[in-house]
Amino acid sequence: MTCENRLLQLNALVDDEVSPEAETELLQHLAVCPVCAAEFAGLLTLKRKLTRLVPVEAPDLARSQRIEMAWNQTSQGSQLVPAWQVPLRTLMRPALLGGMIGLALTLLIGHIMRVSPPKEPALPGVADAGLREDVSARNLILARDRPGGANAWFARHHLAQLPLPDLTAAGFRLVGCRTDIVAGHMASIVVYRQNGIKITLMAWPSKGEPERRLQSAQVGKQTISYWNDGRLEFWVSGGRMAPVHEFTTAYRMKL
Repeated sequence: MTCENRLLQLNALVDDEVSPEAETELLQHLAVCPVCAAEFAGLLTLKRKLTRLVPVEAPDLARSQRIEMAWNQTSQGSQLVPAWQVPLRTLMRPALLGGMIGLALTLLIGHIMRVSPPKEPALPGVADAGLREDVSARNLILARDRPGGANAWFARHHLAQLPLPDLTAAGFRLVGCRTDIVAGHMASIVVYRQNGIKITLMAWPSKGEPERRLQSAQVGKQTISYWNDGRLEFWVSGGRMAPVHEFTTAYRMKL
């Protein structure tokens, strides 16, 4: 095996990813090859610098100590070639360059994740539920002009009971209730209408999630408002922004 073919093995040795047999063979080679020894020393230095920037998984301490002891004995018994005397083509191997590129991408992705907050994971499910077919005729009859009737239906189905104030003065009429699985939650759902425009209100227990102030988002053509009062998570979905915001304001004023 030529020294050029040992570069990947040296990288693996630095990362504790070689078998005990390969580890012994590589350490014996480093004892007699000043070029590989200098490159290995450079890799060790590079790894120490990188670990200050990027957290890495803790290695096998016993194995690391064994390699370090063997390396110290090897370096004492051999004459190392300074890194600046090693040919550039030897140091700038494709594998090392690939590792540096990978590190740069990792740092860039980490920076983007810190700068850009993650999106609310429930939003796509809420938007999808708001677009589904209208409630069934049976549930329409149950809920029509009877807010208490909707919660009685939710209670029989072991679902969250939510405030259902009379919002007719604000132009919103309760027309039905149903249930659905929304973003992994069994949701209590009520449907209001304002001049033919459908507004869907969904709720489920917060289950320990902290209270969250009112927020809004746009998912495709659906406008969504959502908040958490410490007991329930509330989600309002509709195809037009103004009615969604008007409903959310009127509903929250009645709570």
